[in-house]
Amino acid sequence: MTHGSHQGVIYCNGHGGGSNGWSFPAPIDRRLQRELSGLSVLHLFGGRATFGVRLDIDPLTEPDVIGDAWAPPFGKDSFDAVVLDPPYFSFGRHHREQLGTGAAWIARKIVVWFSSFAATSLPGCHIDRWWTVIIGNDCSIRQLAYFTPGERKKEPKPFVTRGPAMKYNRWRGGQSQLPLQVSDDDAKRDVAAKAMRSIRARKGGLAHARRARK
Repeated sequence: MTHGSHQGVIYCNGHGGGSNGWSFPAPIDRRLQRELSGLSVLHLFGGRATFGVRLDIDPLTEPDVIGDAWAPPFGKDSFDAVVLDPPYFSFGRHHREQLGTGAAWIARKIVVWFSSFAATSLPGCHIDRWWTVIIGNDCSIRQLAYFTPGERKKEPKPFVTRGPAMKYNRWRGGQSQLPLQVSDDDAKRDVAAKAMRSIRARKGGLAHARRARK
C-alpha cells in the first residue's frame, strides 16, 4: 500500500476561508486553480468555490447545481477533476468511503481532498501526493491530497446503510412518492454538460459587463 509522496507544508499565513468560513484559504485556492487549469472541475461542496462547477445543497450559496454531495447527480467520468472539501463535523471511515466512491466514479483524472480529516486512501483511487496545510493560530491542521482514479471504479450503491445519504433510501426504493429517481449515466452526464454551459454563460456575462463599464 502506498501513502503517496508528502510534498511538505503549506503555510497560509493566517489567510483562512474569509468571513463566511467556507471558502478555500487564498494560497490553496490559487494552487488549485493553477494545477487544475484547463480541466473540467466539479466541487461537491462548492457553493463558495470561485471556479469550476459548484454543487451545493444550500440554494442560498447560488450554486450551479443544487444537489447533495452524498448522492451527486452525475454519471461516470463526467468531469476531469472532482474536489472534496467536506464540512468539519464528526467524521468516520464510512463518510470518507462514501464521498470517495462518488468522487472517483465522477472524476476521469483527479480527485482532490482538502480536509482536517486525513485521507491516505479513497475507494477506487490511489494517492499520489499530499501536503500538510497550516492555516494560522488556533486553526485545525488540514491535508491537501491528490488522488488518481483507477480503471476499475466502484459504482456508488443505490442504497446505503450508514451516513447522511441514508435519507434517500426510501425514495430510491419507491416507499415514498417524491419525484426523485436514479437516472442513467447519459442523463447524469447531461446534468454535467448543462452545468458547464451555465459556467460559460456566467463568465460571458461577466466579461460583457466589464467591457460595458469601460
